[in-house]
Amino acid sequence: MDFLLSRNTATTQKLEAYRRDGTFLWSIDLGPNSTNKNNISPGSTTINVGQWDGATAYDLDGDGKAEVIFRIANGVTFGDGTVWTTEESDSKQWLAIVDGMTGELKAYSDIPEDYI
Repeated sequence: MDFLLSRNTATTQKLEAYRRDGTFLWSIDLGPNSTNKNNISPGSTTINVGQWDGATAYDLDGDGKAEVIFRIANGVTFGDGTVWTTEESDSKQWLAIVDGMTGELKAYSDIPEDYI
């Protein structure tokens, strides 16, 4: 992955990954919790709000390829087609680490309520 883009659609926000030659790698749909980005308290999966972008790309495991880190909540569809669904409320958030080449979820951890 060489480029990570955030896109606003009519219904959700998305993350997309591309190689430098323009080859499309994957897209992650941030789901219904990304739609209210213009509110004072944006949705639990909103990225690209004002001067803050809630996605980070970095090689965390030292394999020479970047992973992508961002918040997730119910309704996120990963690059491999997996949909994140839990029994928790839609406002419950997790920190996700995604494979930068495939868009597949590699790891996650819940975010304590006092840090949201």
